[in-house]
Amino acid sequence: SENKNLKKIIIAAVIAVLAIILLCASITIVPTGYTGVRKTFGQVSQNPVDAGFNLKIPFVQTIKKVCNKQQDIVINTEIWGEASDRTPVYANDITITYQISAEHSARLVATVKNNIDDLIDNTLVSSAIKMSTRELDVDNVTNRAYIEPLVLEKLNASLAQKYGEGTITVLKVAIDIMDFEEAYNAAIQAKSVAQQEAERQAIENKKNVEKAEADKQVK
Repeated sequence: SENKNLKKIIIAAVIAVLAIILLCASITIVPTGYTGVRKTFGQVSQNPVDAGFNLKIPFVQTIKKVCNKQQDIVINTEIWGEASDRTPVYANDITITYQISAEHSARLVATVKNNIDDLIDNTLVSSAIKMSTRELDVDNVTNRAYIEPLVLEKLNASLAQKYGEGTITVLKVAIDIMDFEEAYNAAIQAKSVAQQEAERQAIENKKNVEKAEADKQVK
């Protein structure tokens, strides 16, 4: 009798555990600021899953969460380009702020083969920077007020071509370091020093001439 009761307890416990597992597998919580994308046997549904508790068929359906909040990508690699006169210039410590459209999240999951978190890679950013630097001369290419809007424009155009218009939007580009190679900076500094010396010498010469004229008049 005791053995029968023990077996009943064990069976009941196993059933309860399985029921809990099935219940957990049947529920997905989509956080605020995310879009849920439902897959049934790998087929993506175009109807978005709302934020909150959502039911799914265990082991048949999955719900992929796509973040629709503003996100940042930071690139800490030197990306080299050329100004309009082919002077080498590089960018580093680049922060890209972007946002994935909730409306297009399902299509993105259905069409993108790589990780949904790697949509803006170094290749896209590098290409945008190289195209942008070529449109600016040496006086403006390191000026963030000129280079950052250009990179933003090129990135958005590339993303629209790759993923579709309005799917991913770059909101801001911040380039912390935008500079020429050391040899160019050294040459510019030497030129500046030489120019300052020439101006100082010109002033000194003018003073000497004026003094000589004054001395001549006194005599």
